[in-house]
Amino acid sequence: MKKSALTLAVLSAMSANSFANVIYTGENNQINFSGDVEFDVSHKDDRSNNALNGGNHKPWYQNDHRDENNIDGRILLEIEGVQQLDSGNYAGFRVQPLLNIGGSDGGTVGLDDVEFSFGQQNSWSVKVGRFEAYDMFPLGDDIFVDYVGNTSDSMYRDGSGYVYMMNEARGRSDSAGQMLYNFQSGGFYFEMATMIGNRANLFGDNYSDKRTYHGYNVEDRKNSVLVRPVVAYNFGNLVTVALGAERNLVDDAVVMEIDKAQQHYKDISDREGYGATINFNNGVVDANFNSDETNQSFGANVVYNGFGLGYIHAFNDIDIVKTPEQGNEHGAVAGMSETQTLYTSYRFADVMSVKDFDIYLSAYHSRFSPDSDTTNGKDTKETGTKVRFNYRF
Repeated sequence: MKKSALTLAVLSAMSANSFANVIYTGENNQINFSGDVEFDVSHKDDRSNNALNGGNHKPWYQNDHRDENNIDGRILLEIEGVQQLDSGNYAGFRVQPLLNIGGSDGGTVGLDDVEFSFGQQNSWSVKVGRFEAYDMFPLGDDIFVDYVGNTSDSMYRDGSGYVYMMNEARGRSDSAGQMLYNFQSGGFYFEMATMIGNRANLFGDNYSDKRTYHGYNVEDRKNSVLVRPVVAYNFGNLVTVALGAERNLVDDAVVMEIDKAQQHYKDISDREGYGATINFNNGVVDANFNSDETNQSFGANVVYNGFGLGYIHAFNDIDIVKTPEQGNEHGAVAGMSETQTLYTSYRFADVMSVKDFDIYLSAYHSRFSPDSDTTNGKDTKETGTKVRFNYRF
C-alpha cells in the first residue's frame, strides 16, 4: 500500500486554559481532578447516488438519499496523580473515564487515555498504557470532519477513500497496548512509540458486519508489533520540524483470504509509513507516505479569532479487488478514487461570561469519487452541520 499525505494548517495563537483542580497534596505528591463536557446537535445529509453500484455489485446503502439527525455527547473525567522529587524524578498516572450519551455508544462507559509514566522532568520519560503519540497530521479545529462512509481515525473501510494520516501506530487502539519513550533537550525532541496487539481492527467492519480489504475477508493470525519513531526540533518557538515513521514488524499478523479452499492468503500487515511536519508558530505543513495502495492526500486549514476553515483532498489507487462475480458485496472498487472534504467552524468563547464554556458552529461537505470506469462517474456526497456545547472544568 503506498500512501502519502500533505496537510497545511495556519492557526491563530490561542491560549490553552489549564483547568485542573488540585484535590490532594502531600509531600512530593499531588492528585488533580478535571474534565470536560461535550454535547452535539448534528444533521447529516447523505446523497449516495449509488456510487458503488456497478454491475451485480450490491452497495452498502439501500437508499439514494438519507438524512441523519442526532443529539449525542459525552462527559470526560480526568484523574491525574504524580509524585515528584526535588531531583526532578517522578512517577505518575492518568485515567480518563468517559460517559457516553446518545448515538451508537449511548449509555455506555468507556475510556479515553489510561497511562502510567515515570522519568525526569524536562528530560526523559516512559509511558505505558493507552494514549496518543505525536500528531503527524493535525487537522486544526476539527469539530466536524467526517469522511464519506466511515473512514476516519485511520480506519480503512472498503468503498470509502482512505486518508492516510500516519495514525496506524499512533495509539488508542481498542485491542492493543502501548509503550512510549521520549527524550527532550532544549529544542530537540525524540520519541519511540510502540503498539502491541490485534491490529485487524485497522480494517473496519462494513455494513454487512464483515471485516474486508479489497473485497476479501480479513483474518487476524498473530498479534502485531508496531514501532513509530518521531524526531522534532523547535527553532526558537517559531518553527518546529518533525520527521516520523511507523512500521509493523510481524509478518502475516493480519491476512486477507484470497481462496480459502486453496489456502491462499495474502499478508496485509506488512505496512510502513513515513511522515514530515513543519509547524510555523501555530501553522502546520505535513507530508506522509505509506505502503500497499498508492494514496496521496493534500489539505489546508486555518483558525483565526475563533473562525476555522479547512480542506482535504485525497487520492486512492487500488490495483486489484475481488469482483462482484467472486462475491464482493462490500464496496471495494479498483482504480483511482478521490476524497474531498471542506469544513468550517466558529467558536463562541466563554459564553455568558462563563469561563471555559464554548459553543461551536460547524459544517462540512465531503465527496467520494470512485474510479469513473468502474462506477460510471457517480459520486457519494455528504454534508453535515453541528452545534457543539463544550465546557471544561
